[in-house]
Amino acid sequence: MRVIGAVGKIGSGKDSVIRYISTKCSLQILSVGDIAREIAKNEGLPATRENLEVITERYYEKYGGSYFIDETLRRIERANCERILITGIRAPTDAMALRERFHDDFILICVRANAQKRFQRLLSRRESRDPKTWQQFLEQDRTEEKIFHIEETCRLADYRIDNDGTVEELHQKIGDTISKTWKCC
Repeated sequence: MRVIGAVGKIGSGKDSVIRYISTKCSLQILSVGDIAREIAKNEGLPATRENLEVITERYYEKYGGSYFIDETLRRIERANCERILITGIRAPTDAMALRERFHDDFILICVRANAQKRFQRLLSRRESRDPKTWQQFLEQDRTEEKIFHIEETCRLADYRIDNDGTVEELHQKIGDTISKTWKCC
């Protein structure tokens, strides 16, 4: 099985990268974050960033820092397909677990964008879980880095895509990147 995953800070475009590859290559997407969202739903909680962070920290304390990636690995195995895409990779331990399981068949892409661009994207997408002010954005960015160590995970990436430009430029960069690893696009 071959796996491509994306990591990046909130609003960087990591989900856009994975969705684009999925569309171009007709591949299934699994999201590490869906697990916390399912827990929130089962507990009758709205899937706000705050609730998801609390759930994540609680499950890390109760089951260890590998809980979400271990569940993701189980879901990958159940998917029983040749290639799959993963979004929501955040912690270095997530990337290392995927690398340990899939070796060279795991490709990690770090998606980067400057803070102003990321904030503007969050405002444009208008999701209830996203910050509404610059201060909220900065606080959320700091909190996620503290919990997940996203910068450290990005240092483990095989490829980096800077996403400060247009959608068309992003798609070109994605195509250039995956043509190096997969011939599906």
